Amino acid sequence: MRVPKVNGGIMAFKYLHDYVKKNYEAGNYDNIKSAYTSWEYEKNKQTSMIDFEMGVQKAQADYNQNGSFVTYPKLAIDILNKLFSDKASEVSEFIDGYNSYKLKFENA
Repeated sequence: MRVPKVNGGIMAFKYLHDYVKKNYEAGNYDNIKSAYTSWEYEKNKQTSMIDFEMGVQKAQADYNQNGSFVTYPKLAIDILNKLFSDKASEVSEFIDGYNSYKLKFENA
């Protein structure tokens, strides 16, 4: 995979984003996804779930499994959204949902 290098890596990020999106939409990651999730989970998962809700569910699952949370790069995603006209808005919404659930435990 040859990545063009322009503007200090900005072009490389856009190229990578477009490459992953194209392959995801083509179904090229389906085998990987099924290796990490069970059929029951996928069958029962809401397909209309918004990114914020998925973040909340991921935070709940992390807490239930590990008793802890992860830290996502919110500032970096916000900067990418400013640079690329909100191309990473779904990721930002996911992080917002995750952090909103995490705050319940930090403020308790």
